[in-house]
Amino acid sequence: MWRAAFGALMADCFPSRDSRLLAREMAEAMLIELERRNCWTLAEALGHDESYRLQRFLSHGSWDYDLGRDRLASWVSGELTDNEAVLVVDETGDEKSPIDCVGAAHQHSGALGGIGLYKVAVHLTYATLRGHALIYRELYLPAAWAQDEERRLLRHAPDGVCFATKPQLAAVMLHRTRELGIRARWFTGNEVYGNLELRRTARILGFDYALAVKTDHTATTLAGRFTAARFAAKVPAKSWIRMHTGHGLKVDRHYDPPGPQKRPTGHLVRDRNRDLGEQFFKRFGPNLWRAWVLPPEVGTLHWSCQQPHMVSVSVSRAATSS
Repeated sequence: MWRAAFGALMADCFPSRDSRLLAREMAEAMLIELERRNCWTLAEALGHDESYRLQRFLSHGSWDYDLGRDRLASWVSGELTDNEAVLVVDETGDEKSPIDCVGAAHQHSGALGGIGLYKVAVHLTYATLRGHALIYRELYLPAAWAQDEERRLLRHAPDGVCFATKPQLAAVMLHRTRELGIRARWFTGNEVYGNLELRRTARILGFDYALAVKTDHTATTLAGRFTAARFAAKVPAKSWIRMHTGHGLKVDRHYDPPGPQKRPTGHLVRDRNRDLGEQFFKRFGPNLWRAWVLPPEVGTLHWSCQQPHMVSVSVSRAATSS
């Protein structure tokens, strides 16, 4: 099925049949369970005598990336289609050794556990109860990189890649899903993406959202204007309802919305792990606020989508290793 789909989707994305077949082989090799992924191990798994063909393809090959990206996104969402689909935005870092790799800078990567020399990309995952897959990604180019014209020219940074915040990159991908007619209802992400601008974009595009916000985030409720932490403190402990939302990479996750008698007081839910005593907050859109409907599946799909981001780090490393 994959080979037939790849051929049908990508026929006009590559300049020749040979390059298309080599791209398909490489994609298949990246999905093989290998202890280490680089061009040598991938070539060996494919039965090639040496890795030159793969190295040459990655360094000098040409294809229409934008067209291929959109074709795959449409195909994947069509296979998993669901009117209640969730779009999950997150970022992940790919550890680099040379500082001159495009986008590499000393920055934080939660997936890799702290501050280091990372290249960060923002990903959008299409998720349903049938499965999930990464459909888009945008390179996060730090301001120092974006403003250094000589450095950009030296490292062949694309002209169209400029500095944009991570929420702005997420907004670009949300617009793209609507332009392609990808069916999804929900949009969720961590507190990096909980700002007003992205929430407004989600509303304009017709997404119901549940986006994490910081503890000092201020929201206006019928009971007054409070920070998320103060709002949670005002709700009696016995009034919270525990909803299990699935397994994250490290711990189980739970949403704790306030019970029926407290529902009119605001549109925040508490996301926490009771064993560790940690708590986070999510703000959700007006449709969810009025109906007070936040399906546990939204949280379940959000946390289950963390694993593909870790896999993407491994795959991207393979693609840049010789």
